[in-house]
Parts: sequence; C-alpha cells; structure tokens
Amino acid sequence: MANGILGTIFGYKIYQTSLVTKLSTKIYTGRFIYLDYWSILHFIFFYLIGIIYPNKWILVITGSILFEIIEEISSKKIQSLKEIKIDTITDIGINLLGYWIAQRFPII
Repeated sequence: MANGILGTIFGYKIYQTSLVTKLSTKIYTGRFIYLDYWSILHFIFFYLIGIIYPNKWILVITGSILFEIIEEISSKKIQSLKEIKIDTITDIGINLLGYWIAQRFPII
C-alpha cells in the first residue's frame, strides 16, 4: 500500500531512485543526533508550515509525531526508506526547530 501511495504522490517510484539514497546521506551523527539531507527538507517544510500556520503548536507537534509514525510504517515496507530510532527523534526535533524559527524569524 505504501508503495502505491508514494507512487501516486510523486508520480513515479521515488523510493527506487538515487534521490532517496542521496537524501539519506549522513551529514552528522552523534550520540543523540542524526542529521542527513532529509533533515534539511524536514526543517524547510516545517519552517514553511510555521509561516503559513503561525501559533498552532498543538497541531504542529501532533502532525510532526504522526508524520514520523507514517515514515516509520513506510520504512518497514520500503527497504530504501529504512530509519533508525535516533533519526526519528531527531526529525521531530528538527521539525519543531523549523517551526519555532519561522515564528521568530519569518523571512517570507
């Protein structure tokens, strides 16, 4: 099912392209943090959400957690989207950071 959803959303099978491999390239890995190029996309997406929907923290926190749950479920079905736990936790932090910065410094 996840394969069909991704194929429908992106118009092609993105999970089989080199794009996913490139986005999954590690930028930094520490004891409590895992950054890859997906992290940058998370940050940008939630920054834009922060500009479009300011002061909706409960919605954003809930959406961020649900987004990660969906990613976790999808990663079990699609081999190239495998995630580790620290990546999931870091992603939630990056999402909230992007949203917070949009609240403080909306440049758009």
